[in-house]
Amino acid sequence: DILPIGGAHRCRNFPGVVRLLCAHDITFHTPEPKQQEVNGGALSLRELPGMKEVLREGPAEDPAVLIDDTLDALTETTGDRSWTAEAALRLGAAVAGCATIAGAAGLIVTRATATAPAQAVAGAVAIIGAVTLLVAALYCARFTELSGPLPAALCAMAAALSGAAGFIAVPGNAGPEQALLAVVAATTCAAITLRLTRVAPITHLAAITAGCLAVGAAAVGRSGMDRAPVAALTAVAALLLVLAAPRLTILLAKIPLPPVPSPGEPIDPVEVPPLPTIDAVDAVSLSALPDIAALTRRAEHARGCLTGLCLGAAAVAAVAATTIGFATPDWRFAVIAVGVGIALVLRGRSHTDLLQALALAGGGAAALVGFLAAAIVSAALGEHPSRPLTAALAALAVAAIALAVGGWSAGRTFSPLQRRAAELGEYALLVVLLPLLLWALDLYRMIREAW
Repeated sequence: DILPIGGAHRCRNFPGVVRLLCAHDITFHTPEPKQQEVNGGALSLRELPGMKEVLREGPAEDPAVLIDDTLDALTETTGDRSWTAEAALRLGAAVAGCATIAGAAGLIVTRATATAPAQAVAGAVAIIGAVTLLVAALYCARFTELSGPLPAALCAMAAALSGAAGFIAVPGNAGPEQALLAVVAATTCAAITLRLTRVAPITHLAAITAGCLAVGAAAVGRSGMDRAPVAALTAVAALLLVLAAPRLTILLAKIPLPPVPSPGEPIDPVEVPPLPTIDAVDAVSLSALPDIAALTRRAEHARGCLTGLCLGAAAVAAVAATTIGFATPDWRFAVIAVGVGIALVLRGRSHTDLLQALALAGGGAAALVGFLAAAIVSAALGEHPSRPLTAALAALAVAAIALAVGGWSAGRTFSPLQRRAAELGEYALLVVLLPLLLWALDLYRMIREAW
């Protein structure tokens, strides 16, 4: 309907009416020859000389959305949180990864409990599945546009089945030999997928780092050493790897370093033509790597390498500290487990990157809580009934310290003297841990008896 309202003609914006009017040559006559222009919905109406009014298309803004339902109004105000294809891909990748890990564990159990034909079938399934997933990960990363969690999930699934295949391949009863080959196979698969696909470097490097430390622990376990000494040695080795991670990152990322003169070189001034500088880039770095885009890519790669090294080493240290909690009570190993956890937390404050600091601080906290929880569980199982009270009091103390650090010290600015005191405390802890580890391993006694 076209209604004369307020000296102008207005057309209600009904889609069916608009389509009908636009499909026919319709004219409207008015009794008075005067200029009138109307904007209504998607049409405008103007009277032309000759006492005719003609419909034509005109600009118009969309009307405001009117919502009668309160829940719909809340949905509009809180933003779009609907199900998307990316969310489905992430969920599917996570479920596939968890299911593959469960399947790999089932294949390992089959190797230990089933008959010989079933063991052969389990080994074949593990090998074929690992090769298939490796090829699928390479295809998704190199020849398709798929990115994000799917190639990374395929790589993780291939590594899990490779570990199961390595465990099944070793004959005999389950022991350190099977675990050693399983870890070697999984680590090798992770290194191959990182080299070929170049996706998820943080996850790959964390897995490779954890695998290398686990290989060392399994190799030491084959010598007949008890569980607690092996776990203590692994925890300290992981802590030393965290300390050496920046230097290893420079080697992995191939970051150029400026030449440093040795003490014997002459220090006579040498005239060098001035080099152009770039914002936030020194002239020495410019001479070593002139391309600022390449330098940025290397810096991002170095950040990922450092994060992966810290994450893998912190995870291994947490598992080793938890293993110490299940062993026979010994105050030396307990001090090592607690000291490694505190050292990781203190080391995390020296990293400016959020993921690196979170990996180290979270790994240290997990080491502390895991050790205390393992001590309480072992006491509940009746193995060491004298430990639960001490472990419970220590856990409450850790909770109080965590609240104090997270609630009181967060956002505060500390003086250089306080920062230096924290650094000295970290160095003192490291100085104590190494001799204590050698004492707990009876290395001093072995050297004394050897003489």
